Amino acid sequence: MVPVFMSDIEKIIRSSRYIILLACSCFIIYLVFLLVSYLSAVNRLERQFEDSTFPKLTEMIDHRIDLFFKPSVKGLSLLSETLNWRDIMQTAASDPRWLKSRMKAWAAELEVSSIGVSDRDRRIVWDYWSDKPVVLDPSLPRDEWFFDFWKRERKPDWTFTIYSEHLSKDYQLYIDRLIRDSSGRPIGSIAAQIPLFRLRELLLQILSEGERVIIVDENANTLIEISQMETGEGVKTFSLRDARIKKSSQNAGDLLVGNILSQAGDYGRLKTGNEKSFYKRTRLFNGALTSLVVMDTNYQLMNERDRLIKDLILSFAIFTLFIGGMLITVMLFTQRLKTLAIKLETGKSKFEDLLFIITHGFANEILVLQKSLTGIPDRVSTQIYLRLCEMSLMIQNTVNAARLDKNKDLIISKSYDFAWQWEKLTGNFKPLSEGKGQKFLSSPAVGCMINNDEEMVYQILANLVSNAIKYSPPGGEVRLNAGVEGDTLFITVSDSGPGFIPEDREALYSKFRKLSAKPSGGERSTGLGLYIVKQLADACNIRLTLSQGSSEVCGALWELEIKTDQAGV
Repeated sequence: MVPVFMSDIEKIIRSSRYIILLACSCFIIYLVFLLVSYLSAVNRLERQFEDSTFPKLTEMIDHRIDLFFKPSVKGLSLLSETLNWRDIMQTAASDPRWLKSRMKAWAAELEVSSIGVSDRDRRIVWDYWSDKPVVLDPSLPRDEWFFDFWKRERKPDWTFTIYSEHLSKDYQLYIDRLIRDSSGRPIGSIAAQIPLFRLRELLLQILSEGERVIIVDENANTLIEISQMETGEGVKTFSLRDARIKKSSQNAGDLLVGNILSQAGDYGRLKTGNEKSFYKRTRLFNGALTSLVVMDTNYQLMNERDRLIKDLILSFAIFTLFIGGMLITVMLFTQRLKTLAIKLETGKSKFEDLLFIITHGFANEILVLQKSLTGIPDRVSTQIYLRLCEMSLMIQNTVNAARLDKNKDLIISKSYDFAWQWEKLTGNFKPLSEGKGQKFLSSPAVGCMINNDEEMVYQILANLVSNAIKYSPPGGEVRLNAGVEGDTLFITVSDSGPGFIPEDREALYSKFRKLSAKPSGGERSTGLGLYIVKQLADACNIRLTLSQGSSEVCGALWELEIKTDQAGV
């Protein structure tokens, strides 16, 4: 048993090395997997921005902007078109407080900060907070915008002005709606003052860093960037503190806005150098204003990359700890496994001895039962005899499977006469075959000497003949032929069963493999028969071949070639 023990120790050491090598390979493979996952995730994020994230963002922004401006625009249109403004202005000239109370009511209905009305002919403005009309002076920079507007050849129905009282970021948007008399002549305007910080609060609920909302006028000039509350270059703001117009210097011009406005489409991707941005243009108030929604994908990807890298580092650290722990465990237990191998080998030997004692005991009892069947009617004893023979062969297969799995040194060769073995084989299995209603045909015994393991050779033949009987149907036939040519004994075992399909041939000698064919008499199958046959044939140097059956016998055809003992002839 010492050589076997040393072999097991070497296998344990070799297995531990394989495990360490496998762990290192897994480490490298997982590192490559993380890198591929990272690149794939980045590409997936870019597609997600274009296909889902940005379209949903622009849809929500457009919806909120529309809801924010719609009541004011609709209300101003109704006020300018339905009221008799010639009479209103005449009444207001004599009673400004009356118009003030009306403007307070209109402001409440439109949900705006204030309402103002201008009279072009009188060059006055009725403010929300003033009891008297404000007289406009064309020499004052503060009122310059008013007179510039009325000098235009074609006066627009809508005018939009950015306004701030303290030059902080409390910007207001003045929306002016042109007022006409009954003949259609422009006579003034009605304006609503809307605090843009309310719109900013609505948009900041859905905007994140790297996303911008910009309002542009009909001349492609940036009025204000809502997301930052910064006015565009050249936008005038009014301050009550010093009563003069100031020019905003917060933006020195935005090249990105210019590039977007130069594009033909309203939606797309813009690439400038290494910067990639998605944009969408939405026209407001029949094109008088345009809202631009811009998403900086580089910024978005940077944040997502940082989060992704953190997740991957955490995953890699956990995996490294797992692999490292597994390697340490393997190395710590390798010595322990060597010690256990000795006990395992000893226990295996005792188990095999116990198995042989039990199986031989069963085999003897089966032999006694077979002899006890003498005198019992054939119709009863045949089936019992078949089952006992099947049990005997199953026990022998179990013993051989246990002994031959890892040790081929159990083959004991000696010279013996094959004729005696052939007569024993045909004598034992002919009653079994005929008991199933089959035709059992065998050639005469061949007188030749064989130098091999007599018990193992018989076990090979017994398994093949048993399978032939088991899978041949009642009324079929089983044929056994033996002949000597030169120094070789040729044996064939054939049957009229279903044979083996191509799928069966691929796993013909696998352990515990159930094949497609079913026993014709309800016999049991352990899946060990052909496995044992192949193992024993290799151990006994017997050439084993499976061929297609002939036309007379269409099932399996097994061919065996055994070298004869020339010295014993």
